[in-house]
Amino acid sequence: MKGARARGMLRDSHRECRALIGAVVLLASGCGLPGGETPSPEDPCRILPERVWGEAGLLLETGPVIGVVDPVDFSLAPHPRSDGEGLLFATIHPPLVKLDCRGHLQPQVATGWEQGEASNGGVVWRLAIPGPRERGDAVARALALGAGPGGGMELAAVERTPSGVVVRLRGEGVEEDGARILGERGLTPVAGTESGWGSRLSGLRLVPVTAAGPGATLHLVADSREGEERLAVVRVVPGGDPRDLLDEGVHLVLARDPVAVAWARSREGIQAVALPPDRIYRLALPGGGLRTLPPGLSAGLVRDVVPLGRVPSAPGPAAPEGCPAGGVESPSPVPRGALRPRVLHPLGDPVARALAERVAALAGPGGSAPLAAIRGGGPESSALLEVVGLDPARFQAALREGRDAAYLLHGAVAPAAPCTRAAARARDIPWLDRGSLLPLVEVGPHALLREGAPALEVDGTGAVRMLFPERVR
Repeated sequence: MKGARARGMLRDSHRECRALIGAVVLLASGCGLPGGETPSPEDPCRILPERVWGEAGLLLETGPVIGVVDPVDFSLAPHPRSDGEGLLFATIHPPLVKLDCRGHLQPQVATGWEQGEASNGGVVWRLAIPGPRERGDAVARALALGAGPGGGMELAAVERTPSGVVVRLRGEGVEEDGARILGERGLTPVAGTESGWGSRLSGLRLVPVTAAGPGATLHLVADSREGEERLAVVRVVPGGDPRDLLDEGVHLVLARDPVAVAWARSREGIQAVALPPDRIYRLALPGGGLRTLPPGLSAGLVRDVVPLGRVPSAPGPAAPEGCPAGGVESPSPVPRGALRPRVLHPLGDPVARALAERVAALAGPGGSAPLAAIRGGGPESSALLEVVGLDPARFQAALREGRDAAYLLHGAVAPAAPCTRAAARARDIPWLDRGSLLPLVEVGPHALLREGAPALEVDGTGAVRMLFPERVR
């Protein structure tokens, strides 16, 4: 990166960390439980521009200017549809428990947690929510309304304490993973402000300066006992060009366009920092004729098809030992001859379509001999694979049926508890035990930063949030 000093972009493999739960220790406040580890001063999960906003000489009167090139619907918080929504939602709405980029659990809304035993023999997790009663009430509502942690856990009870609330969760088979399930899912309770554009849990909110809609301008402010403090200006320009926004003085914008990223890398004073991949593309093969990818295939796809992509790390086992049965009944085996010569991909994803087209071409006559196994006719076969896009519902139905030669899937890179991940795959791809699932390419956004941009933090779920002086935990 030209002229760049980007610290902290270590994206660990999210290895399973040891349990952080000890004996119950109630603090004098009456609402304290053991919490996570203390972050080191040099936090590898943070991204800093050349000079971060808040350093000497960079306390701008209006705060840094943040550009968002996606539509923003605050009613969807905390579940974003785009990078822009994700940046704003993650900054404003803190998670219940944070899984940092190193795989460690850190306190957020819940300042501590501990494991206990339920009367029915199951497991109970108790999470301390300090502060005014409405903080605990907001968490309990989020869990009760179906935004709960899942993974075998559910809301059991809410206990009032003199200084806050203790939320009790129960579940079976989560002795080792209970708190990690909370962190890995990024469970985020929403306690909205009257405008719906803020959070009473964080004290952050967005105040419209111009009318909402294309070209809207908002102020990100922090509420405190001393009053209202403006932290940043947010410009929402759906469909805008990141290059135009940077030329107009924006300090930070997230981008996936390879042209915009290449332009930023060529400009003095602008950093283009690759954020951790948040989406992975995989090739699912019902016939199982290909168990591993030919050497260099992923690198070739990154070079020729997805220039901002990355070669995936080695996949874990589809179903780790000790996981309970998923309860998904596999269909009867599909004869090889019954596989339709098609590569299916979900509509609306140009990367999936481009990868499907390249796989079909490489599997065709004169292409890659190993990939010819997808066609089932051998390297000398003249059969061609048809590339077909389907709407999401039809694609999922076809995937479960497993009667096509190949499927191009996309999914989140963010970690999940191993058994939860295995159960999801068994549900979506019930024939996987006799087929194969091969990772092709990982993709993620880039942060385009000017001097004076706020620091960024990337957590273990892939969420990106802005950090401001005196508000960094």
